[in-house]
Amino acid sequence: MKKRKIDINKIINIIILMFTVIRVYIQNKLPLYLQAGAGFDDFLLVSYAKSIMSGNWLGTFSTRTLAKGISYPIFLIIDYISGIPYSVFLIILYIIAIILFIKVIKKHISNKTYLYILYLILLYSPVMFHIENVQKIYRGGAIVVFSLLVIAAIIGIYNNKNEKIKKIAVYSIIASISLPFFYYLKEDSIWIMPFVLGATFLAIIYIIKNKVDKKIKRILLVVLPIITLVAVKYAYCGINYLYYNEFAITDRTGTYFKEVMADIIKIDEKDEKDNIWITKKMMYKAVDSSKTLQSIRPYIDDMYENSFALVDGEFEGDMIFWTIKEAVGEAGIYAKGGKELNRFYKDIDKELDEAFKKNKLKEDTDKKIYISSIAKGFTVDELIEYYSKTTPEAIKMLITYSENETTVHNAYGNYEDIVFMDTLTNSTTVWPNEMTNFYKPHTLITKISEAIVSLYQKTGYIIAILSLIGGLIFTFKIIKDIIKKKYEELDLFLIMLGILVDIAALLFGVEWFTSWCGGSIYRHIYNYTCGLIPLIQILEITGIYFLFREIKQFMNNKRRSNKYEKRSK
Repeated sequence: MKKRKIDINKIINIIILMFTVIRVYIQNKLPLYLQAGAGFDDFLLVSYAKSIMSGNWLGTFSTRTLAKGISYPIFLIIDYISGIPYSVFLIILYIIAIILFIKVIKKHISNKTYLYILYLILLYSPVMFHIENVQKIYRGGAIVVFSLLVIAAIIGIYNNKNEKIKKIAVYSIIASISLPFFYYLKEDSIWIMPFVLGATFLAIIYIIKNKVDKKIKRILLVVLPIITLVAVKYAYCGINYLYYNEFAITDRTGTYFKEVMADIIKIDEKDEKDNIWITKKMMYKAVDSSKTLQSIRPYIDDMYENSFALVDGEFEGDMIFWTIKEAVGEAGIYAKGGKELNRFYKDIDKELDEAFKKNKLKEDTDKKIYISSIAKGFTVDELIEYYSKTTPEAIKMLITYSENETTVHNAYGNYEDIVFMDTLTNSTTVWPNEMTNFYKPHTLITKISEAIVSLYQKTGYIIAILSLIGGLIFTFKIIKDIIKKKYEELDLFLIMLGILVDIAALLFGVEWFTSWCGGSIYRHIYNYTCGLIPLIQILEITGIYFLFREIKQFMNNKRRSNKYEKRSK
């Protein structure tokens, strides 16, 4: 009888499928942490979803109505309509994003071992076990999913710039859906645009310069995601204007509120502290210089006497922006509607500008750099000192996942709100005061999750070092190839470089905005840079691939050399 040949690929695919099923199972059993009492974060976005489902857009206009983007509430609604438990819905979308990335990167690296390892590393990535991203009903998990999906779709467009129109159209549609959705998940999503714009520009240049058919159609498909992004922005703004008379995505960055905060944050104050963006003295200097602010002075006084966010009589970091909005709300300005509210802030901005011109207010004389009108400025010396200390620690934390945590928490907040969140998510929940015997299975699954994460944590340094060596080898190879006018792997190099630029952009911005966080800064950096973790892992595995490819090539050359020497003898 003939022996049957073992189909290795089939066996590997079965193993990969098994690991995938296990991953979905773990995610399904991982308990959610329902924070119904988080009125400015988790439950705020849940309340948006509730209002949209009731046909009332984002609810009655208040200080919290346009505080955050609306992609995540829509994400929750889509999940609810699908009937799939939230945890399963999230991990399935993540797996789809991974598969799409594997598909597009396969054109540049077809090595099956690399592709299988990359899939498994991303599948069990610690960031998708992190409490902030997958246990809380918050936008972190969706950011991870859609950042990877956007990158994959844009690479797909670039890969198919000279292929059949249908191929480029498929990726263009995926990017046109995922890019606007990602962009309005969070207010700092601009970090992904260097990659998007860079790949779009290079694809257009290629189409123009080379002999390809239907150039106009191709260019339109290449730029469609950006066109859609702009169109969605105006659609969102239009709906918000229709309901609230505010043509903005969020009122923190799309109205005169931003200008007022920019005015106050630049007021000269010699007693300023690193963690205080707007001191009490700065605030009252602004009040004394603005008749409009003086009209709500009692509410500002109350803010500095009774706010829960006070720390030694001051507001740290961006907490001042939230509390000022609440003071304006208490004064009844929000009740007048968006048009009057924006006029209120516009009047303050005009009065403060006039005060600066007449030297009633003095602008900070230190030459500071501002990356946002609603963030503290740094001098060049402060920037160098701060980033030279913080960046190495932040990178170390990211590559070792030291702030990653999976745990079990009882739901908290108003009971009816907890019930709504549980209904909306249809996933495993630990209820308030739940009995211990129900608690144990949840603890077991979190321990399994943490055991998986610990493998990444223990190997973080060695993987980073190996990938850095491989990355440098690949970079030197590309430079040599360009000199020799060889461009076979240039596209792959540009993709990895684009990903690296995006990583640097978000890390730089997050470090800036978390500069006031003190001892918890690295926890905050990890939470806010969640979308980078899969991208960092892609760079790492790719770097290691090039290292081992170089080692293999060196060994093969040595064997050939040895054989040649033996034959010569």
